[in-house]
Amino acid sequence: MYKIIDEKLRLASCSISDLTMKQVHDFLSGWEDGTSIGTLTLFYDEEKNLVVLNQDNKSYEKILDMVRGYMKLNEEKRDEALRKVPESLKETFGVLNQSIEKMKYQEECRIINKQYVPSEYIGCMDFIRKKSNNEFWTNLNMFQYGRICGKREERARRKRGAKV
Repeated sequence: MYKIIDEKLRLASCSISDLTMKQVHDFLSGWEDGTSIGTLTLFYDEEKNLVVLNQDNKSYEKILDMVRGYMKLNEEKRDEALRKVPESLKETFGVLNQSIEKMKYQEECRIINKQYVPSEYIGCMDFIRKKSNNEFWTNLNMFQYGRICGKREERARRKRGAKV
């Protein structure tokens, strides 16, 4: 459905006719009444973890060059560049910033899913999960428990190193 432009940047393109009816509905429901789907510049596909540009947009090539350059910048330089973006593109680059953040979160989740959890921690984690009936607090407590375990392991490692 999407044509990959840059795998490293997670950048793709598609035609308006490639969009599903659900995508079109979701975009239009968030816009002002009477706005045409043809004005779509870009969007983030969370399922595929891609920033997707509308290749039917009349300014596609110019936008592609700007997006490609912008995505290669570090956060500080992106903030500086965003101040220089023409007012007509502020919303587009706002969406792009949100996309970059979500892509970063996707990468963090990918890393987390590859982490080993020692069996000695599973009992306490299960206790935390069962004790809470609120997903937010469960997740926060799990995160805090992970930090505590990490600090304990780091202290133990330093202590072993000091005894040598």
